[in-house]
Amino acid sequence: MSERPFDNLGMEAPMGGGFRPQPQRELFKRYGVLVSLSAGARVFGFVAVVLMARGLGVEVFGELTFAQAIVGYGVTFMAFGLGIYGIRAAVRQPAELGTLASSIIGIRLVLGALAYSILIAVSLLPTFRPMAGLIALFGLTLFTSAIYVDWVALAQQRTDVIGISGLATQLLFLGQVFVALRLGLGKHAVPVALVTSELVVGLGLLLWLHRRVGSLRPPLDLAGCRGIVRRAAPIAGSQMLRAVALSSDLVLLGLLVTMDQVGAYGAAYKIFIMGFTFVSLYVSVVLPHLVHHGTASVEQLSTEVGSLLWKALALAVPAALLGIALAPRLMGAVFGSEFATASTPMRLLILAVVASLIAAHYRPAVLALGEHKIDLRNVASASLVHVSSKLLLIPLLGLTGAALGTLLGEAVFAGTSWLTIRRLVTDAQRGKATLGSSDGGDADPE
Repeated sequence: MSERPFDNLGMEAPMGGGFRPQPQRELFKRYGVLVSLSAGARVFGFVAVVLMARGLGVEVFGELTFAQAIVGYGVTFMAFGLGIYGIRAAVRQPAELGTLASSIIGIRLVLGALAYSILIAVSLLPTFRPMAGLIALFGLTLFTSAIYVDWVALAQQRTDVIGISGLATQLLFLGQVFVALRLGLGKHAVPVALVTSELVVGLGLLLWLHRRVGSLRPPLDLAGCRGIVRRAAPIAGSQMLRAVALSSDLVLLGLLVTMDQVGAYGAAYKIFIMGFTFVSLYVSVVLPHLVHHGTASVEQLSTEVGSLLWKALALAVPAALLGIALAPRLMGAVFGSEFATASTPMRLLILAVVASLIAAHYRPAVLALGEHKIDLRNVASASLVHVSSKLLLIPLLGLTGAALGTLLGEAVFAGTSWLTIRRLVTDAQRGKATLGSSDGGDADPE
């Protein structure tokens, strides 16, 4: 095993020679490729959701949605912020990628085993026991996700690799779901299909890494891996809080209302996740770009973020308005009349996607500057709003209260991330002004 310390890996080291920032036109071109491929993946995934909703019924669909939301917490813990950490590290020190990749895979497998043990224990509690089998099967995605090296492709701005892998996963999943429903295999075939799809694509990504980027090298020793975990911990904390926030509506609804209501809301939530996925893909594309601008100056980073945001909103706002107008027809016509009760929640969740798009510009800027503790504080504030507002609003407004809580939480997250960047810019400008005054005071009066 490698014994190199990697003390500065992905943190304050100078920019590596393997990455060059792209102009905005190229950036949007790469994002366009990713969106085009991901759109196909989302179509396949959406068709699979519709097949499950119509073929299994609203109650069973609710059980699947609830179980996957519970497992999602474990997946986030397994990921532990190592994707974002890995992107920054690969951008700054590309020569060490082989050791970095094997170390991150090993860390994730260990964390995944721990999380799976906890999930199995939780599934034995009376509240979760009816979904124990689903939780155990969905939980296997902890291990298939651990071997994913998609963050390597993101660091190299290989959006085509990310898009193709997502397309392949959803196509494999759809095919297996279709066959399972035709054969009447029941709800447990769904997580089996997901695990199989992720395993095949994960192995394919490892093969791509070996052939196109470089072979895996021996991982760091135990002390080196602990160092990576320690440095990624603030990012992991933020991601865990985000996972709690974004899936808290499904979990709380699962505990407070019936499973058929969870199923109806779950259909609207799947559409929200589709929009949120496109936002996350956008973040993945711009993060290496913003890391470079953040290395230059805070002011340059802030200007670049503002420019990108207005262009993104020009595309997103019309699409959101169209979705809001068509919400009732979509819910009833696509999923079935029993899902139409979630039309208003769907409208609110679409607005939440717009709020998350705003946050998705300012939060990566905060991360690009290495301000992980500030980001953790912002995420904690937004998560508190998410959970507390839903606890208050769900008993009063039901499904609408859950969606409204999500909108409020995402709005707070966007606002706090924007305020952080504004404060950092102000601090930088004051620092320059103070330096200028000091230089003037030391100058020769003549």
